[in-house]
Amino acid sequence: MNENDAVLGKFSNSTFPGGPGWRKSHSLPLGFIVSPLQGVSSIECVREQEMVVCRSCGAYLNMYCPPDDNGVWLCCICEEKNVVPTNFSTSKKPSSLTSQVFEHRQRTAGYGRVPVIDEGESDTECSEKTVIVLDANLPPEEVKAVTCHLTSLKLKNVGLVIFSNLIHVYQVSLKGIASADVYSPTLHPLESGVDIGERLYFGDWDAVQYCVDVFFGTSGVGPPSNSEEPLSRHEYLKKKKQERLEKQKSSGETRLDGFDPNQSAAFLHKARKNTVRTVNRKRLRCTGDAVSFASEMITASGSTTGRVYLFTNGCCNIGRDISGGNELDPTQQQTLADNLYQLGKDAFMNGIGIDIFCIGNDVLDVQSLLCLVKASGGYVLSYASYRNVDFQRDFPYVCHETRMSRAVCNILDSDKMTISAMSDPNRWNTLSGVVVDIRMSRYFVPRLCHGPFTVFNECQCPLSNERGAFSSSQSSAKSKNFPQMKVSSTKEMNSFITQMQLGRFDPKVSISTILQHEFDIPEGGSLFFQFVSRYIEGSDLVTRVCTQKICTSSDTDTYMSTLNIEVTSLLLAKEAAYSVMVKPNGDEGYLAQSEIEKNIHSVKNNIDFTVSKIAAMHGSYNGQRVVKEARLSQDLYQVLTNLYHFRRGMILGDGSRSFDDRALSIDIFLRSSLEDCMLMMAPSLWRCMHESGSVEFVPVPASTLALWDDSVLAIDAFDSLFVWSGKNMADKIHDVKRTASMLYMKERSKVRFPSPRIYELNEGESMCRKLISRLAQSHGDSHESQISHFADLSSLNDSQLETLRSKFRTYNSKCDPSFIDWFLRVMKFPPKGRILSE
Repeated sequence: MNENDAVLGKFSNSTFPGGPGWRKSHSLPLGFIVSPLQGVSSIECVREQEMVVCRSCGAYLNMYCPPDDNGVWLCCICEEKNVVPTNFSTSKKPSSLTSQVFEHRQRTAGYGRVPVIDEGESDTECSEKTVIVLDANLPPEEVKAVTCHLTSLKLKNVGLVIFSNLIHVYQVSLKGIASADVYSPTLHPLESGVDIGERLYFGDWDAVQYCVDVFFGTSGVGPPSNSEEPLSRHEYLKKKKQERLEKQKSSGETRLDGFDPNQSAAFLHKARKNTVRTVNRKRLRCTGDAVSFASEMITASGSTTGRVYLFTNGCCNIGRDISGGNELDPTQQQTLADNLYQLGKDAFMNGIGIDIFCIGNDVLDVQSLLCLVKASGGYVLSYASYRNVDFQRDFPYVCHETRMSRAVCNILDSDKMTISAMSDPNRWNTLSGVVVDIRMSRYFVPRLCHGPFTVFNECQCPLSNERGAFSSSQSSAKSKNFPQMKVSSTKEMNSFITQMQLGRFDPKVSISTILQHEFDIPEGGSLFFQFVSRYIEGSDLVTRVCTQKICTSSDTDTYMSTLNIEVTSLLLAKEAAYSVMVKPNGDEGYLAQSEIEKNIHSVKNNIDFTVSKIAAMHGSYNGQRVVKEARLSQDLYQVLTNLYHFRRGMILGDGSRSFDDRALSIDIFLRSSLEDCMLMMAPSLWRCMHESGSVEFVPVPASTLALWDDSVLAIDAFDSLFVWSGKNMADKIHDVKRTASMLYMKERSKVRFPSPRIYELNEGESMCRKLISRLAQSHGDSHESQISHFADLSSLNDSQLETLRSKFRTYNSKCDPSFIDWFLRVMKFPPKGRILSE
């Protein structure tokens, strides 16, 4: 057997506990994080006859349960005996028995129309449709940046919707004219009296761009600059001042600014009043209804899948069931969120994905926008400007790397014979999006799951394309006189499987699961987990299977010695992040700012309570007194350090982040991969060393004590990358370190999504506060503690150490304690809360 490295799941421990009561006694989560769609460098493809399933639980035959000479195999999940079909060849070991991860591709008929493509129809008529939805309040220069970037993507079959207080749907196939149907947001698309499917709403990109230029007057606007080079604070301010002066100069001397003495007071008052009216009128947005029209355009065209890309700079404030206004009361906000969620769900059921790209400083109401994209697994991303390079990097990923997956068709085998016709509409939905099965031994059940998915109340196994394999397994077992079992026994299936639906194919999506121990595991037994993903790619139905084995031990030391620091930290952090955006009873819904603030306070108490229980259980608390935190094992100490960074970081921190930014960060955190989430929890730092002509990057703690005068640091904080130079490194001779650090950061983040911003900072610049706020404030700790946690400090003399500490004279340990101060406070005065893993 070859257990390769292409596994999809990472577990909190490589050895699970076998005895009862482990969770309460250790307060540590037991679970895993799986990225079911991540790219795998080399993956084995298997033939149809090698896709053998268990007749009891539906698990696939794999390398951990090979058949014997008689073709009998024991399912590693449910421990039921099965028999391989007669056409299963064991003379040459199939890939399903030699690899942990393998795939099977099954041809589909009728993909692209419901149910099949009619004769005489062109592929263009049936291919995926795209609708660009533009907010009429966007500045022309921002719209130009969007269209310039979309031009390079060579989109086909594109429609255009522009909205404010009305909805303009353009007939882009009419050449040489910008003709739009104008609809009221109070009118449902199906009630408009227009046969949307017969309108000329889709065409090539050039026609769409022509209509956009006519509406926004951007035909003469030049393409935006997109320099990737980071600007220092001085260069940035100089550039902004120059832009401001050029704008004032181009506006003319007669520009109304309220200070021209030649204009009468009455004229000024009238002009200002009209300006206010214009601004208020422009700020009306029927966002949800505009997306509803875009979705109906795609559905009426007959396309199986479609994409809607929304570009806006403000929140939705008018529409059906919502009166016009710039601010909505809590009842209207909840109504809006419910309506947007239902709209997004209806779009997903028709194979339509929605993604939103925002700019500006206005309130975006991200919570409502997230409701709109939730069902289809879409993204809500915010930028300072569409002209920024981070938007230009992110949009191609959303457009090309993520894709909608929908099968409303018949499944064909290699001989092009129909296995099962998906004539039941409910069966169609089971293959909308990506269907993921998580199978595991009955000793554990999932307790808490987080990610961009919907869990089926009852598993849909076997799916239509698997019924043939089930029937084959039953027939083979009957030939050996094995007892017959009922196919698709829901109760039996649910005891082994958790089935969920992802809105789309997205390689960066992860699913985190905290497990609950149900039954004692036999001494020396093993646990097995199988992750199965099904999605449509081109005209193929792809089934990916990954099976992993976990050993067990009743010895606590063995279990604790196999702790995975990153997975354990992240399981706790994801539960904490999820709790911020739900109501106290656990229900999801729209939350006011005051409710979010209350949740953040409660979540921080839960983190502190969990830390106190973990530390007390492992020797850091002895009766009535606190013992040094060094009594913790190195692994547990790192877990607690990660939680410390998380509770003061971008999601739970007390900084000046808006509620929109916080909601966006939580959404990305709950769906991202293990590696990306760890950077969101705590930044990673490296000191650039240049000796003997070679460059080396040495890891250093994420602490303010790492900011030495004679250092160049490379810092990765997920959404921001920093290259920081100490005050003694201003000479150009050190540019080689800065250049190397910049390249190192770019290389680390070249495939990251969302794309981070890069900052080049010099000590003393005001923008350094953006970096310092992300570092542990350890400069106020005792000398012994500083040395024990950062051994490199011993190379500095007393004068250098004092200079380093004196950089942070305004530090207030009560507002932002160091790790040691926080840890000792939590141990002495543990707050009321709950353990996050329970």
